[in-house]
Amino acid sequence: MLQIVPETPELHADAIEDLFARTFGSGHFAKTAERLREYSHSLPEVNRVAVLDGKAQAVTEIVSHTRFFDYEAKYHDTRTELVMPAKIPEDVYKKALENAEAVYNGIGCAGLARCDFRYDDSKSG
Repeated sequence: MLQIVPETPELHADAIEDLFARTFGSGHFAKTAERLREYSHSLPEVNRVAVLDGKAQAVTEIVSHTRFFDYEAKYHDTRTELVMPAKIPEDVYKKALENAEAVYNGIGCAGLARCDFRYDDSKSG
């Protein structure tokens, strides 16, 4: 049975670090959940990956015509576009699929899950 508990650095720091290291690789910018959250607020590109029974299905790009993809952009701005497959570089697309599967399997998901990623095309790696 899956039990969902709030993430707290005091109790889960080692598990968080291990998950990010296994998912993104050692030395990647995402060394902690807190840093990942702080970094992601400034990135405009949002990509979603659906994972079904451990297999990533596709990457969907969300194109917002506002500065941030916030509540208003998601639910009220009719200009927001969902593009599938995402129009991102092939290597980034493949990495998103790989990372989504790694997260899905790393935390023991079953059935259908969605992984959200932010992509900064101004930086390499």
